[in-house]
Amino acid sequence: MNKDDYEFAFFAGENYYISSVVGIIMSIIFPLFLIASIQGHDSEHNLGSSSSYSYSSASAEKGSVEGFLIFFAIIASVIIITLIVRSMNAEKDSKYPILAGTAEEMVFRLSNGNVHFLEWEIIDSISHKQVVEYDEDGSSTSHYICPKTKKGEVFEISISKLDENYSDIQQVLHKYHPEISLIDF
Repeated sequence: MNKDDYEFAFFAGENYYISSVVGIIMSIIFPLFLIASIQGHDSEHNLGSSSSYSYSSASAEKGSVEGFLIFFAIIASVIIITLIVRSMNAEKDSKYPILAGTAEEMVFRLSNGNVHFLEWEIIDSISHKQVVEYDEDGSSTSHYICPKTKKGEVFEISISKLDENYSDIQQVLHKYHPEISLIDF
């Protein structure tokens, strides 16, 4: 499939990459902040105390715990950064976009990696669906584009990795396929 033939094509959008970069920055800043706060606390404590044996043994125990915390924070940060970079590279190097259209068919990739092709003529309508899920941590919102075929099959194409502004999808569909009704866009 030639990318130049796409009427619209989206790989992971700007928001996906921005949030990934923010995750990487936070993973780098956290261990540095932990080290700075521990060193700042130790220097304050050393200025106002006498050098007795009990203080030095407690300080040694405290130092080993702090060293373990710093080591753990650095290891966790390296793991998080590795996972984020792998995810970004996999998305960038993906053979198929999350959502694309050619003159003949609509192409989309589901979250499990399966790629589907739907001919425009069998698509009855396309809707935008917003799902809000609640759990202990609060709520999260997922966005889906749902093409419905004349057979009644409904596919939910997750667009959580796309830019929030998908009005261009609506404009392209309206321009090239005005016969397809768009619902809840």
